[in-house]
Amino acid sequence: MQSIYFMCDGTVTINSTNTQLSIALSQKTSELLQPLLEIYGGNIYIDRGSSQSFKWYITKKEDILNLINYFKKYPSRSAKKNRLHLIPKYYELKDLKAHKALPGTFLGKSWKYFNNKWFKYEDLN
Repeated sequence: MQSIYFMCDGTVTINSTNTQLSIALSQKTSELLQPLLEIYGGNIYIDRGSSQSFKWYITKKEDILNLINYFKKYPSRSAKKNRLHLIPKYYELKDLKAHKALPGTFLGKSWKYFNNKWFKYEDLN
């Protein structure tokens, strides 16, 4: 596996509407994001917001888990590491459909516990 040093703005989020997990990184030029696209998949687009930057993002489970393997070998030094460590648990619970479970059930409680841990790091991202 090729080593890439990440030095950019990034987010690790779960969409509250459809519970889709995504990871996104921003840079001023697309050339710095191109190796990520080639190694981990995803997409690059122009963010025409205030920063006028390029964003690379991934949402596919296989791509994200492949990226997580990178971070196991080369740990993040930012607060985002907390959410990166929770991603395998997210997929485990999502596969069990815990996000759709009734609140009082074991799966519903497991999803709530996971969300509490996930959103504990909201201010850190």
